[in-house]
Amino acid sequence: MTGTLDRKTIFHCIRTSLYAVRIALSIEREDLKVRNVWLAALFHDIGKAKIPKQILNKAGKLTAEEMLVMKTHARKGAEILGSRLPAAITDAILYHHENIDGTGYYGLGSKDIPEAAKVIRICDVYDSLISKRAYKEPWSKVEALNYLKSIVWPEPTHSKDGHGGLLPWEPIWKYLDFSDLGRSIFGRKKSLAEKTMNRIARGLEKFVFNNPEPFIVQVNHGGDNFRGQSIHEPLPTVTSKHDYGIVSPVMMPFIDKSYGGNYVGAGSSVDEPIHTVTTVDHNRLVTPIMIQYHSETSKNGVRGQQVTDPVQT
Repeated sequence: MTGTLDRKTIFHCIRTSLYAVRIALSIEREDLKVRNVWLAALFHDIGKAKIPKQILNKAGKLTAEEMLVMKTHARKGAEILGSRLPAAITDAILYHHENIDGTGYYGLGSKDIPEAAKVIRICDVYDSLISKRAYKEPWSKVEALNYLKSIVWPEPTHSKDGHGGLLPWEPIWKYLDFSDLGRSIFGRKKSLAEKTMNRIARGLEKFVFNNPEPFIVQVNHGGDNFRGQSIHEPLPTVTSKHDYGIVSPVMMPFIDKSYGGNYVGAGSSVDEPIHTVTTVDHNRLVTPIMIQYHSETSKNGVRGQQVTDPVQT
């Protein structure tokens, strides 16, 4: 980050954060986390480090052009901390100049303004009013509080289990269409953002590569829906069109039973005693190998290798 904050702005942020924490503790709202309010209030004006000093310290009224530059401090502050803090905090920083009547920087209405931003807005205005600024003398605390009486906090309409005679909270599933699976991430004309790709990679690592249990996937199918299932579920009808493959994150051989269907599970380890051999169930060894495609070999040569060997060029 380029630029620095002056002492007045730093102390203003500290005082604002103390006021905000006291209000957040007294309200006890489910959607108002005290830690988020504290951090957002503490850094709410950090974007002013990127505002020219001649605008910040101007004694007179800002021109229309200067005001447009000044208004960018909320966005710049959210951008500075965007990769360091959760969205709940950076959103409060971004919208801390919004008013419930829609007259703020972005014109958001009361329902669209984060609750933490509303708290910071009140505390920011209060501390600005009672502080000496280049363009004004400080107000008394009584004058500031009388001015803030015009800010009305919306009354809650819902509560848990309808407590207090309010409407009960409703589950979100009542308003979601679970039949709409959305668009596939594959086959897009525009590449996914890098952060999105990183989240997908972490999901694959957690739920596929590091999954302690293998699963079944259907191949040679059409459509965007996932054709997967647990190994503990009955296998659907096998047709000449659809094949099935087992996806296992553990690269080691195991013993599998086939043809009989008189067992539950995915087989046994090669380190364990083999199960009873009957005339119904047949045992087979399943082991991973690496096969090289589209190449020629010498007579009696092979295109495979052990998974423990270094991958060929």
